[in-house]
Amino acid sequence: MTFFRSTSTAALLLVALLLGSSSVAARKNECQDIKDLKELRNLLKEHDVFVTLIDDDDLAEENKKAYDELCNRLTATPSERVGSLAMGKIKVTKENRKVAKVLLGEDDAKTLKDKGPEYFAILKNAALSTPEEAIRFQGEEKSADPLTDFIAEKIPDTGRLGTWVYSLDHFDTLASLFVQAEPDTFWRKALAYCAKGLTYTMQIRTETKPIADIYANAMMKSIDSAEYFKKQVERLEKMLENDANKMSLQKKEELTQKIHTLQKFTEPKEVTKETYWKFFTQVVMTLLSMVLLPPLLLMSVYSMIFGEDEEEPKEKKVASDEEVKKDEVTKDSQ
Repeated sequence: MTFFRSTSTAALLLVALLLGSSSVAARKNECQDIKDLKELRNLLKEHDVFVTLIDDDDLAEENKKAYDELCNRLTATPSERVGSLAMGKIKVTKENRKVAKVLLGEDDAKTLKDKGPEYFAILKNAALSTPEEAIRFQGEEKSADPLTDFIAEKIPDTGRLGTWVYSLDHFDTLASLFVQAEPDTFWRKALAYCAKGLTYTMQIRTETKPIADIYANAMMKSIDSAEYFKKQVERLEKMLENDANKMSLQKKEELTQKIHTLQKFTEPKEVTKETYWKFFTQVVMTLLSMVLLPPLLLMSVYSMIFGEDEEEPKEKKVASDEEVKKDEVTKDSQ
Protein backbone atom coordinates (compact mmCIF):
# COMPACT_ATOMS: atom_id res chain seq x y z
CA MET A 1 0.00 0.00 0.00
CA THR A 2 2.86 2.31 0.85
CA PHE A 3 4.39 1.60 -2.55
CA PHE A 4 1.21 2.65 -4.38
CA ARG A 5 0.94 5.80 -2.27
CA SER A 6 4.55 6.77 -3.00
CA THR A 7 4.12 5.96 -6.69
CA SER A 8 0.94 8.02 -7.00
CA THR A 9 2.57 10.89 -5.09
CA ALA A 10 5.56 10.80 -7.42
CA ALA A 11 3.25 10.75 -10.44
CA LEU A 12 1.33 13.77 -9.13
CA LEU A 13 4.59 15.63 -8.52
CA LEU A 14 5.76 14.83 -12.04
CA VAL A 15 2.49 16.12 -13.53
CA ALA A 16 2.75 19.27 -11.41
CA LEU A 17 6.32 19.88 -12.57
CA LEU A 18 5.37 19.38 -16.21
CA LEU A 19 2.41 21.73 -15.90
CA GLY A 20 4.55 24.24 -14.04
CA SER A 21 7.31 24.19 -16.65
CA SER A 22 4.82 24.56 -19.51
CA SER A 23 3.13 27.50 -17.81
CA VAL A 24 6.50 29.22 -17.26
CA ALA A 25 7.38 28.78 -20.95
CA ALA A 26 4.03 30.19 -22.01
CA ARG A 27 4.42 33.06 -19.63
CA LYS A 28 7.83 33.96 -20.99
CA ASN A 29 6.70 34.08 -24.60
CA GLU A 30 3.41 35.88 -24.08
CA CYS A 31 2.60 39.36 -22.85
CA GLN A 32 0.75 39.54 -19.56
CA ASP A 33 -1.29 42.01 -17.57
CA ILE A 34 0.46 43.16 -14.42
CA LYS A 35 -1.92 44.35 -11.71
CA ASP A 36 0.21 46.49 -9.44
CA LEU A 37 3.64 47.26 -7.98
CA LYS A 38 3.68 44.13 -5.84
CA GLU A 39 3.09 41.86 -8.83
CA LEU A 40 5.76 43.69 -10.81
CA ARG A 41 8.30 43.20 -8.00
CA ASN A 42 7.46 39.49 -7.81
CA LEU A 43 8.02 39.18 -11.55
CA LEU A 44 11.42 40.87 -11.19
CA LYS A 45 12.63 38.12 -8.84
CA GLU A 46 12.98 35.78 -11.83
CA HIS A 47 12.90 37.97 -14.95
CA ASP A 48 14.14 41.07 -16.66
CA VAL A 49 10.94 42.98 -17.43
CA PHE A 50 9.84 45.31 -20.19
CA VAL A 51 6.70 47.04 -18.96
CA THR A 52 4.25 49.39 -20.63
CA LEU A 53 2.58 51.88 -18.31
CA ILE A 54 -0.72 53.18 -19.66
CA ASP A 55 -3.54 55.15 -18.08
CA ASP A 56 -6.73 53.12 -17.74
CA ASP A 57 -8.72 55.93 -19.39
CA ASP A 58 -6.36 56.14 -22.39
CA LEU A 59 -8.50 54.90 -25.27
CA ALA A 60 -6.35 56.13 -28.16
CA GLU A 61 -5.95 53.28 -30.65
CA GLU A 62 -2.46 54.31 -31.75
CA ASN A 63 -1.26 54.03 -28.14
CA LYS A 64 -2.27 50.35 -28.06
CA LYS A 65 -0.86 49.50 -31.49
CA ALA A 66 2.84 49.54 -30.53
CA TYR A 67 2.27 47.30 -27.51
CA ASP A 68 0.21 44.78 -29.51
CA GLU A 69 2.91 44.64 -32.21
CA LEU A 70 5.61 44.05 -29.56
CA CYS A 71 3.56 41.19 -28.12
CA ASN A 72 3.25 39.62 -31.58
CA ARG A 73 7.02 39.87 -32.00
CA LEU A 74 7.60 38.31 -28.59
CA THR A 75 5.40 35.33 -29.47
CA ALA A 76 7.28 34.83 -32.76
CA THR A 77 10.73 35.01 -31.13
CA PRO A 78 12.65 31.76 -30.47
CA SER A 79 12.88 31.11 -26.71
CA GLU A 80 16.66 31.02 -26.88
CA ARG A 81 16.69 34.68 -27.89
CA VAL A 82 13.99 35.77 -25.45
CA GLY A 83 16.30 34.95 -22.56
CA SER A 84 14.92 35.91 -19.15
CA LEU A 85 12.62 38.60 -20.55
CA ALA A 86 9.03 38.97 -19.37
CA MET A 87 6.82 41.56 -21.00
CA GLY A 88 3.66 43.10 -19.59
CA LYS A 89 1.30 46.03 -19.36
CA ILE A 90 0.08 47.92 -16.31
CA LYS A 91 -3.17 49.84 -16.60
CA VAL A 92 -2.91 52.66 -14.08
CA THR A 93 -6.07 53.22 -12.03
CA LYS A 94 -6.84 55.03 -8.78
CA GLU A 95 -6.19 51.82 -6.88
CA ASN A 96 -2.69 51.11 -8.23
CA ARG A 97 -1.47 54.65 -8.99
CA LYS A 98 1.49 54.06 -6.68
CA VAL A 99 3.24 52.12 -9.46
CA ALA A 100 3.15 55.20 -11.70
CA LYS A 101 4.64 57.34 -8.93
CA VAL A 102 7.46 54.84 -8.38
CA LEU A 103 8.35 54.46 -12.07
CA LEU A 104 7.74 58.04 -13.23
CA GLY A 105 8.04 60.19 -10.16
CA GLU A 106 5.27 62.26 -8.57
CA ASP A 107 5.04 64.99 -11.22
CA ASP A 108 5.19 62.84 -14.37
CA ALA A 109 2.69 60.37 -12.93
CA LYS A 110 0.06 63.12 -13.01
CA THR A 111 0.51 63.67 -16.78
CA LEU A 112 0.50 60.01 -17.90
CA LYS A 113 -2.96 60.24 -19.42
CA ASP A 114 -2.07 63.34 -21.46
CA LYS A 115 1.34 62.16 -22.70
CA GLY A 116 0.36 58.59 -23.54
CA PRO A 117 2.04 55.29 -22.57
CA GLU A 118 5.50 55.14 -21.01
CA TYR A 119 7.88 52.22 -21.53
CA PHE A 120 10.49 50.83 -19.14
CA ALA A 121 13.23 48.20 -19.17
CA ILE A 122 13.83 46.90 -15.63
CA LEU A 123 16.61 44.45 -14.84
CA LYS A 124 16.13 41.36 -12.71
CA ASN A 125 16.15 41.80 -8.89
CA ALA A 126 15.56 45.56 -9.05
CA ALA A 127 13.91 46.70 -5.79
CA LEU A 128 12.11 49.63 -7.47
CA SER A 129 12.59 51.90 -4.49
CA THR A 130 13.43 54.83 -6.81
CA PRO A 131 12.55 55.75 -10.44
CA GLU A 132 16.23 55.46 -11.42
CA GLU A 133 16.06 51.64 -11.21
CA ALA A 134 13.67 51.57 -14.17
CA ILE A 135 15.27 52.55 -17.50
CA ARG A 136 12.75 54.80 -19.21
CA PHE A 137 12.38 54.90 -22.99
CA GLN A 138 13.29 58.44 -24.09
CA GLY A 139 12.66 58.22 -27.83
CA GLU A 140 10.22 60.53 -29.56
CA GLU A 141 8.69 57.84 -31.78
CA LYS A 142 6.87 55.27 -29.64
CA SER A 143 6.44 52.59 -32.27
CA ALA A 144 7.41 48.90 -32.35
CA ASP A 145 10.75 49.29 -34.18
CA PRO A 146 12.49 51.79 -31.84
CA LEU A 147 11.02 49.98 -28.82
CA THR A 148 12.43 46.67 -30.11
CA ASP A 149 15.86 48.33 -30.44
CA PHE A 150 15.48 49.70 -26.91
CA ILE A 151 14.78 46.24 -25.45
CA ALA A 152 17.77 44.68 -27.25
CA GLU A 153 20.05 47.48 -26.03
CA LYS A 154 18.95 47.75 -22.40
CA ILE A 155 18.29 44.08 -21.53
CA PRO A 156 21.59 42.25 -22.15
CA ASP A 157 20.28 38.66 -22.13
CA THR A 158 17.60 39.35 -24.74
CA GLY A 159 18.19 39.51 -28.48
CA ARG A 160 16.10 41.32 -31.02
CA LEU A 161 12.41 40.37 -30.86
CA GLY A 162 10.56 38.89 -33.82
CA THR A 163 11.45 36.70 -36.76
CA TRP A 164 14.02 38.68 -38.69
CA VAL A 165 16.01 38.37 -41.86
CA TYR A 166 18.88 40.69 -42.65
CA SER A 167 20.76 41.99 -45.63
CA LEU A 168 24.23 43.47 -45.26
CA ASP A 169 24.90 46.16 -47.83
CA HIS A 170 28.66 45.56 -48.30
CA PHE A 171 28.15 41.82 -48.55
CA ASP A 172 25.31 42.29 -51.06
CA THR A 173 27.80 44.22 -53.24
CA LEU A 174 30.37 41.47 -52.76
CA ALA A 175 27.76 38.87 -53.74
CA SER A 176 26.96 40.74 -56.97
CA LEU A 177 30.63 41.06 -57.91
CA PHE A 178 31.24 37.41 -57.00
CA VAL A 179 28.58 35.97 -59.31
CA GLN A 180 29.80 38.19 -62.17
CA ALA A 181 33.25 36.62 -61.93
CA GLU A 182 33.96 33.37 -63.77
CA PRO A 183 34.25 30.24 -61.59
CA ASP A 184 37.70 29.22 -60.39
CA THR A 185 39.38 32.50 -61.35
CA PHE A 186 41.72 34.69 -59.33
CA TRP A 187 39.12 37.48 -59.03
CA ARG A 188 36.48 35.08 -57.68
CA LYS A 189 38.92 33.66 -55.14
CA ALA A 190 40.00 37.18 -54.10
CA LEU A 191 36.40 38.21 -53.45
CA ALA A 192 35.72 35.08 -51.41
CA TYR A 193 38.79 35.66 -49.21
CA CYS A 194 37.88 39.34 -48.93
CA ALA A 195 34.46 38.34 -47.55
CA LYS A 196 36.10 35.93 -45.13
CA GLY A 197 38.50 38.62 -43.98
CA LEU A 198 35.67 41.08 -43.36
CA THR A 199 33.94 38.64 -41.01
CA TYR A 200 36.98 38.79 -38.70
CA THR A 201 36.49 42.55 -38.30
CA MET A 202 33.03 42.05 -36.80
CA GLN A 203 32.30 41.56 -33.12
CA ILE A 204 31.36 37.97 -32.35
CA ARG A 205 28.24 38.77 -30.31
CA THR A 206 26.55 41.03 -32.84
CA GLU A 207 23.43 39.87 -34.68
CA THR A 208 25.04 40.57 -38.06
CA LYS A 209 28.12 38.37 -37.52
CA PRO A 210 26.30 35.05 -38.24
CA ILE A 211 24.76 36.62 -41.35
CA ALA A 212 28.17 37.73 -42.61
CA ASP A 213 29.41 34.18 -42.03
CA ILE A 214 26.65 32.83 -44.32
CA TYR A 215 27.77 35.14 -47.15
CA ALA A 216 31.46 34.29 -46.68
CA ASN A 217 31.00 30.52 -46.28
CA ALA A 218 28.76 30.39 -49.36
CA MET A 219 31.46 32.14 -51.42
CA MET A 220 34.21 29.86 -50.15
CA LYS A 221 32.17 26.77 -51.09
CA SER A 222 31.30 28.02 -54.58
CA ILE A 223 34.62 29.36 -55.88
CA ASP A 224 34.60 26.77 -58.67
CA SER A 225 30.82 26.32 -59.07
CA ALA A 226 28.21 28.52 -60.75
CA GLU A 227 25.22 26.36 -59.72
CA TYR A 228 25.86 26.14 -55.98
CA PHE A 229 23.53 28.96 -54.89
CA LYS A 230 20.53 27.86 -56.95
CA LYS A 231 20.80 24.27 -55.71
CA GLN A 232 21.12 25.37 -52.09
CA VAL A 233 18.08 27.67 -52.28
CA GLU A 234 15.97 24.88 -53.77
CA ARG A 235 17.15 22.41 -51.11
CA LEU A 236 16.45 24.76 -48.19
CA GLU A 237 13.05 25.78 -49.54
CA LYS A 238 12.05 22.10 -49.72
CA MET A 239 13.21 21.57 -46.13
CA LEU A 240 11.20 24.55 -44.97
CA GLU A 241 8.12 23.38 -46.86
CA ASN A 242 8.22 19.68 -45.88
CA ASP A 243 9.46 19.84 -42.30
CA ALA A 244 8.03 23.16 -41.09
CA ASN A 245 5.76 21.53 -38.50
CA LYS A 246 8.68 19.65 -36.94
CA MET A 247 10.98 22.68 -36.67
CA SER A 248 11.44 25.09 -33.80
CA LEU A 249 10.98 28.81 -34.42
CA GLN A 250 14.74 29.26 -34.20
CA LYS A 251 15.39 26.62 -36.87
CA LYS A 252 12.77 28.15 -39.19
CA GLU A 253 14.39 31.54 -38.73
CA GLU A 254 17.85 30.16 -39.52
CA LEU A 255 16.62 28.53 -42.74
CA THR A 256 14.70 31.64 -43.78
CA GLN A 257 17.82 33.75 -43.24
CA LYS A 258 20.00 31.36 -45.26
CA ILE A 259 17.51 31.37 -48.15
CA HIS A 260 17.30 35.17 -48.04
CA THR A 261 21.10 35.49 -48.08
CA LEU A 262 21.67 32.94 -50.86
CA GLN A 263 19.08 34.72 -53.00
CA LYS A 264 21.44 37.70 -53.01
CA PHE A 265 23.61 35.52 -55.26
CA THR A 266 20.80 34.10 -57.43
CA GLU A 267 19.19 37.55 -57.79
CA PRO A 268 22.16 39.93 -57.45
CA LYS A 269 21.66 43.66 -57.19
CA GLU A 270 23.03 45.99 -59.84
CA VAL A 271 26.39 47.51 -58.91
CA THR A 272 26.99 51.03 -60.20
CA LYS A 273 30.44 52.60 -60.52
CA GLU A 274 29.67 54.88 -57.59
CA THR A 275 28.62 51.92 -55.41
CA TYR A 276 31.67 49.93 -56.48
CA TRP A 277 34.21 52.63 -55.62
CA LYS A 278 32.52 53.45 -52.31
CA PHE A 279 32.52 49.76 -51.41
CA PHE A 280 36.12 49.26 -52.58
CA THR A 281 37.40 52.23 -50.52
CA GLN A 282 35.65 51.12 -47.35
CA VAL A 283 36.76 47.51 -47.71
CA VAL A 284 40.40 48.51 -48.31
CA MET A 285 40.35 50.80 -45.26
CA THR A 286 38.83 48.05 -43.12
CA LEU A 287 41.34 45.42 -44.21
CA LEU A 288 44.24 47.85 -43.82
CA SER A 289 43.15 48.60 -40.27
CA MET A 290 43.29 44.85 -39.57
CA VAL A 291 46.87 44.71 -40.82
CA LEU A 292 48.21 47.97 -39.39
CA LEU A 293 46.39 48.29 -36.08
CA PRO A 294 47.97 45.32 -34.21
CA PRO A 295 51.62 46.39 -34.82
CA LEU A 296 50.78 50.01 -33.98
CA LEU A 297 49.22 48.91 -30.71
CA LEU A 298 52.22 46.73 -29.92
CA MET A 299 54.57 49.62 -30.63
CA SER A 300 52.54 51.91 -28.37
CA VAL A 301 52.56 49.37 -25.55
CA TYR A 302 56.28 48.76 -26.01
CA SER A 303 57.09 52.48 -25.87
CA MET A 304 54.92 52.90 -22.75
CA ILE A 305 56.71 50.07 -20.98
CA PHE A 306 60.31 50.54 -22.17
CA GLY A 307 60.40 54.14 -23.40
CA GLU A 308 61.40 55.75 -20.10
CA ASP A 309 64.10 53.16 -19.45
CA GLU A 310 65.75 53.97 -22.77
CA GLU A 311 65.91 57.67 -21.93
CA GLU A 312 67.68 57.19 -18.60
CA PRO A 313 71.10 56.25 -20.01
CA LYS A 314 71.08 59.38 -22.21
CA GLU A 315 70.39 61.56 -19.20
CA LYS A 316 73.14 59.82 -17.31
CA LYS A 317 75.49 60.23 -20.26
CA VAL A 318 74.72 63.95 -20.48
CA ALA A 319 75.27 64.30 -16.78
CA SER A 320 78.62 62.50 -16.96
CA ASP A 321 79.77 64.74 -19.86
CA GLU A 322 78.99 67.82 -17.83
CA GLU A 323 80.90 66.43 -14.88
CA VAL A 324 83.89 65.78 -17.16
CA LYS A 325 83.83 69.37 -18.39
CA LYS A 326 83.65 70.67 -14.82
CA ASP A 327 86.59 68.51 -13.86
CA GLU A 328 88.60 69.82 -16.82
CA VAL A 329 87.80 73.44 -15.90
CA THR A 330 88.82 72.76 -12.32
CA LYS A 331 92.14 71.23 -13.44
CA ASP A 332 92.87 74.17 -15.78
CA SER A 333 92.22 76.67 -13.02
CA GLN A 334 94.61 74.81 -10.77
